[in-house]
Amino acid sequence: MNKSEDIITMRWSKFYSYLLSIVFEKVKSLKHSDIRQNYERNAFVGPCSTNARTLFNVDSVILEALPHEFELLDFSPLAPIGASSTLSEISQKTVLSTIKDVEVLADITILLALESAKKWTDSVSPLCFATSGRMVRMQKFSLESNLTQHFRGFALSSTQKNSDSQIILDLIGSHIFSWLMILNALNSSGKYFLKNIKVSISNTHIMEKVVQWLNIDRNAFSKSIRTDEKPTFKSLGIDIPATINPNEIDSTSSEVIDITDELRLFQLFDPKIKELANSYPDILFQYHLERSAGLGYHSGLCFKISAENMNGKRCSLIDGGAKDWIKGLLNNHKMVFCSSGFGSEMFAKLYAI
Repeated sequence: MNKSEDIITMRWSKFYSYLLSIVFEKVKSLKHSDIRQNYERNAFVGPCSTNARTLFNVDSVILEALPHEFELLDFSPLAPIGASSTLSEISQKTVLSTIKDVEVLADITILLALESAKKWTDSVSPLCFATSGRMVRMQKFSLESNLTQHFRGFALSSTQKNSDSQIILDLIGSHIFSWLMILNALNSSGKYFLKNIKVSISNTHIMEKVVQWLNIDRNAFSKSIRTDEKPTFKSLGIDIPATINPNEIDSTSSEVIDITDELRLFQLFDPKIKELANSYPDILFQYHLERSAGLGYHSGLCFKISAENMNGKRCSLIDGGAKDWIKGLLNNHKMVFCSSGFGSEMFAKLYAI
């Protein structure tokens, strides 16, 4: 057995002791000036650039508007090692791992899934949780993206047994309705300004089918998704519109690829769209067919909610959808899990009046 195999099979307690001795020796040489320089130069530490009063006021408004079925939880800033990469398929390189068997929280919805699996008791009603927390990501972001390496967000989750195909549609609809209530409360508070809200519903199985149908290298495709030049139907030579209105599903087809089954899911969701549109007539609802972001993260039906700020800049504020995480955690393919996250810190930074 070689050295790398020894490390892989090593117990976490022994691995921790091994690395701790190295860290201990390294830290012994540090001076007060080294600590100060690290603090001042390191993007992973220090306060956020957003006004803290504004940031916590956003959470306060959300809590007032949050439907009562969501139980509010406050988590540790740590998750089990490998939780993010195993459940959501994001690279472990983007997660701040520790020398113990934990990692710094990179996605608060991961903890909502783990807690849901822990608390699930075959309830007839959905198990609904909510939380707010600060997360850390290892990748560097451009200034134009308004993303930082540590940031605050708010998330919702719903877990249910999949006794029929309608359940996932109900959970997704419930999340969209909850977030629209919250955005309305934020807008009505007089402290934030957002206009031209748009809800885009997608089905990740469409792009999954495109990758398989055109025999595209999945690794290269996944890498291209993370760039500013995201793959589009036009660039892939596919004759499908990027977006359609709910009443245009019947007339949508392609000579290149058959997406009949994927469009049928939108048709099943139409009654939810009509219900939401009746409650919020000023909001644009559309189906976004060529969405590639979230491939491997969401499984099937998903959505984004975006809005313009007072300067006319449009940002994606909320992202949510169905995921397979609970199925794996409980080893039960009948389970359904839906989660959604709101970039509360970015909202406080860009939408405060």
